[in-house]
Amino acid sequence: MMLSDEQRMIRDMARNFAATQLKPFAAAWDREARFPADAIAEMGRLGLMGMPVPPMAAPAPIMSPTRWRSRRSRRATAPPRPS
Repeated sequence: MMLSDEQRMIRDMARNFAATQLKPFAAAWDREARFPADAIAEMGRLGLMGMPVPPMAAPAPIMSPTRWRSRRSRRATAPPRPS
């Protein structure tokens, strides 16, 4: 897939941010089970939060949290399937 100049700039900016601002601290954040709000805020300022994705690029249909919980709870309470 060929990227436009703008797409390459966004990709490079995101890679640089991840390499310099996230990767050095990721292991510690994992051990502490946290992700600092300032990192999330900076990702938002850079435009990395809520980026639009064309429908063709989506891996699967998006399901609302309510519908997902409903399907999940039905699976948990359903009787086991015969072998």
